[in-house]
Amino acid sequence: METEDVYLRRICGMVKLYAAVISSPQLPIEQSPHPHGPSNGWVWLARVMNMEPHPTVTAAALGSFLEVFITITRLH
Repeated sequence: METEDVYLRRICGMVKLYAAVISSPQLPIEQSPHPHGPSNGWVWLARVMNMEPHPTVTAAALGSFLEVFITITRLH
């Protein structure tokens, strides 16, 4: 069984990956819209904020998401 620290690092890693995917620009050669664009990030954020909070996990996930999502969207 994993420790809480290992669990939080794993969850934060997955959240950061998702935030990077949805906030990355689509390749210019693609004709269809981004299948998971930034609007999905705001949907995810709203859903997390409306869930019953789990203090450590929710705070870590939100912090990781916002760190990556805001940084990447500012670059583009």
